[in-house]
Amino acid sequence: HRDLHSFPTRRSSDLVTTTPISETDPTSHLRVRNGDHFDSINFRASQRFHAWGWGWNQTSLQAHDGEWWFQTDRGLQRFPNISRPRDLDGVAPSHVYDGSTGLGEEEVFRIFEDSGGDLWASTITPRNEIIRWERATGNFHHWTVADGWPVNAIATVIRESGSGTLWFGTFLEVVRFRNGRFEKLNIPSTPVLSVVRDLHIDRAGRVWIATARDGLYRCDNPDAAAPVFRHYTAHDGLSSDSTRSLTEDNDGFLY
Repeated sequence: HRDLHSFPTRRSSDLVTTTPISETDPTSHLRVRNGDHFDSINFRASQRFHAWGWGWNQTSLQAHDGEWWFQTDRGLQRFPNISRPRDLDGVAPSHVYDGSTGLGEEEVFRIFEDSGGDLWASTITPRNEIIRWERATGNFHHWTVADGWPVNAIATVIRESGSGTLWFGTFLEVVRFRNGRFEKLNIPSTPVLSVVRDLHIDRAGRVWIATARDGLYRCDNPDAAAPVFRHYTAHDGLSSDSTRSLTEDNDGFLY
């Protein structure tokens, strides 16, 4: 089984992809586009490395300061500021955050950097948690149901709007984070929402939600106290009710 993940780097035009062929293969499976082909980049995994984490998006990133972050089933690996992705070849992580550190967890499922430079991590082993690494202090903040986070929820995707509101998709919910609290939003057209596979905030500020079995949702008033969601399915012209990825082109068309 192969999963393909791609993301643009912040300091070059290269496109880096991770293609794990076997989750226990210790090689990195990073590929950097070089003209019409891809070069293999193999950084040095930590001594505790066992397997790469799984997922379909937000499994790795290059932060605004040029550092690189990769999720594994034995923690979060942080690599130094290296402008060119191909220069990661042979480089070991500068930090590994796992169950013995402030992260307090092992398997990391998603990672996301917000506009303030803090990193959010969704974890699944040994607990389902949403955690924020605070750049200013280097501390990890563990959010709980007391903060409004749904019980036992697993974040599948994290996005940020222009207003600074964070949006989370989970296996069952759509959650909004603002003013220091999470809000589980009501999606009225379905009693139980299927897995949220992607979220996209378009240039007009509308929030689009792709689900595994319930088609597509669009919210035109995402900052309202009670946002309204329009529902699109195969009856409205989608080729399938199973939607996986969302992106927008330079002309504002959504795919």
